[in-house]
Amino acid sequence: MIFEGDAKIHKTNDVFYNPAQKLNRDLTIDVINQFMAEKDNLHIFEAMSATGLRGIRFARELDKKCIIHMNDSNELAIKTISKNCTLNGFTEIEKNVFQYSNKSIILTNDDCNTHLYKNKNYYDVIDIDPFGGCSIFVDSALVNIKNGGLLCLTATDTAVLCTNRTKCFLKYDTIIEKTDAFKELALRVLIGYVLRQASKYEKRVIPILSLSIDFYVRIFFIVHKKDSKQNINDLSFYNICICGNNEKIDIYAKIRFGVNSNIKCDFCGSNYKFIGPLYNKSLHDSNFLSKLSQRCSEKRLSGIINVAKMELDTFLYYSIYSMSSLKKTQCVPLKSMLSALLYYNYKISLTHCSLNSFKTNAPVKKIYEIIEMYISKDRKIKYHEVFAIKKEIEIFFNDRNYRGLLNSKLGPLSRKNNNNKG
Repeated sequence: MIFEGDAKIHKTNDVFYNPAQKLNRDLTIDVINQFMAEKDNLHIFEAMSATGLRGIRFARELDKKCIIHMNDSNELAIKTISKNCTLNGFTEIEKNVFQYSNKSIILTNDDCNTHLYKNKNYYDVIDIDPFGGCSIFVDSALVNIKNGGLLCLTATDTAVLCTNRTKCFLKYDTIIEKTDAFKELALRVLIGYVLRQASKYEKRVIPILSLSIDFYVRIFFIVHKKDSKQNINDLSFYNICICGNNEKIDIYAKIRFGVNSNIKCDFCGSNYKFIGPLYNKSLHDSNFLSKLSQRCSEKRLSGIINVAKMELDTFLYYSIYSMSSLKKTQCVPLKSMLSALLYYNYKISLTHCSLNSFKTNAPVKKIYEIIEMYISKDRKIKYHEVFAIKKEIEIFFNDRNYRGLLNSKLGPLSRKNNNNKG
């Protein structure tokens, strides 16, 4: 028997169960509950239900009345889900239709894309959580989802999204280069792809929470049937450099004038590398996160949301280790770097993507000046003023952010020190 949240399921080797995705399921329940706060009787579609654990948790842990559609293309999975529904006290009122409290649960044995294309404008919430990439499911989800609906996407093909240039171009129509901020790059690639697909159906998508956790990315979108022309304003190309410098290229400028491949970084003189198109706006909706953070009780999840809530909207983050390595110097402590940037009146934040990285609106030149100042042997009074740890910095490292739990070291099929599926 496997227990998770308020649900329990039979342990079986016949149908896939992924214990490493518990945080994903916890997060999704909190997000849907917040989305449902002012709504009722929503239709929720879980595309690939497998054991049914996620859908059963929806039925037991979502606050309001709703209809949960649990789908899987594997007939054996549907039989397993049916048994697990019975195990959790659900009443089968007809074949593959269950009732639990104020929730209705409907099981369907269908191909995900086929099912979504057959039922256009039907679901209020669509949850797509495949093992691998999600690009092949995006179009059908966008066609189906209702106006104002919540689209939940997971992608575990993070190597494709942030390091494999050829596959990323083929699957996501995006040019990428390797960067230290690869976890954020993966988010911006996927959001950009969804934006472009939505435009085909004259829909507008806005990410309200975008997380890069362990081995996967998880993004939640609100989908609107208006203002689709605004999508292009949320896309840009970029020139990026190994030193961390980057420059934004307007979409229309690229279309009109093409790409100059010989542009050099105005800071270090290295050749820029061209990437895009990428999403260029905020990864999160701060108002939504403020409300969501009040719901999260699990320590690691709470910490991730609290850090995400404080993140700046700037493009990509900076790695102290990489920048110090490039200068071949000792590493500046994170608190000292943030304090110095604050001293010079720049905005700063941590990032949920990487423990020893930060976001700022300071130019890259200023960051390297601070590194040089820190390692300088001529430590005058100003040095101590600049690097004195500010109270504002301590807020970032508050216990409630549980920074020590941000990286779980979990693999795609395991709990820590456990490589079994479950």
